[in-house]
Amino acid sequence: MSQTRVSVLGAGNGGQALAADLSRRGCDVTLFEHPDFVSGIAPIIKNGAIRMTGTMEGVFPVRATASGEEAAKGAQYLFMVSPSFAQRPLFNEVLPWLENGATVVFIPGNFFSFEASKLLREKRPGVDVTLAETDTLPYACRLDEPGTVNIWGMKQKVNIAALPADRTRSLMEKLRPFFVLDLWESPSTLAIGLQNMNLVFHSSGVLLNTGRIESTKGAFRFYSDGITESVGKLQQKIDDERVATGKAFGIELKSALEFMRDCYRMEGNTLHEVVANNPAYSSHGNDAPKSVTHRYVTEDVPYLLVPMLELASAAGVRAPVVDAVVTMWSALLDRNFREDGRTMKRLGLEGMSVQQIMDHAERGF
Repeated sequence: MSQTRVSVLGAGNGGQALAADLSRRGCDVTLFEHPDFVSGIAPIIKNGAIRMTGTMEGVFPVRATASGEEAAKGAQYLFMVSPSFAQRPLFNEVLPWLENGATVVFIPGNFFSFEASKLLREKRPGVDVTLAETDTLPYACRLDEPGTVNIWGMKQKVNIAALPADRTRSLMEKLRPFFVLDLWESPSTLAIGLQNMNLVFHSSGVLLNTGRIESTKGAFRFYSDGITESVGKLQQKIDDERVATGKAFGIELKSALEFMRDCYRMEGNTLHEVVANNPAYSSHGNDAPKSVTHRYVTEDVPYLLVPMLELASAAGVRAPVVDAVVTMWSALLDRNFREDGRTMKRLGLEGMSVQQIMDHAERGF
């Protein structure tokens, strides 16, 4: 793998963790950040390396750039690790330079593969690029400072799928050397979006802890202290609606409870039990959002809950709890998340039947 040329798109916590880890594993790594945020990679440009602390330690060579051309040209694999709101701007920077046969993996995807596919059809017709999504970031991590990333936990596995889905199995074999954990095949990137557990935990957890967040400025452990029995009960209802939406599209989704048990090897009979007692979340102090305008809301509502609602509507599935969460956050933040979010139109799925959406996820356009 030492000759493999890879690029990581996005230089936040997860992007720097992945870039350093890929370098540690012998890849030739380029870390790309959007030109508007080049100051965030200045220390890496200067030092040519990223330091890892915590469960992985060392200093590993990484080339950093704000040039989309430098990031995309010659790269066999591109891994985008970014908030959902940054996915389109980052993708547009490398889009003109993507080469035939390249693979772009969105970590996590949050349905962006459909939007990226639409952009490819519009701006690069004829170029053959495989798109893929995972449902989560492999690392529990944060930046101590730009160029130094602390990793305190690793998931046991991540789910992955390609768009089109008939390329997933062959892609998994190519990607296994890049990851220290298990890759599990998902039916499609549609399934991947619905498997993202942030949909269940993040915005609802902030909503039901709004008073505590505003009064303490986040001075508590979001999962261990904030996901109480009652909060977990509401999140279970959100999860039930998520699973029902998947079923309408022929996708048998694991429940959030099953996911947490498998992913973290946790025991428990309720969401509260498997989340609050999870050492990956409970062992590093206060980590709750300091404001209700945190990305747990501003990212997950428009880019996870809204597309789930749109898919549920297309399939005739009722999702009153998710709908209520979106409505309440729209009111609290004075935003129309249903218009701002990842709608069927943005995904290139507007006007399609359930079967047509399933066919697109399986075989592409």
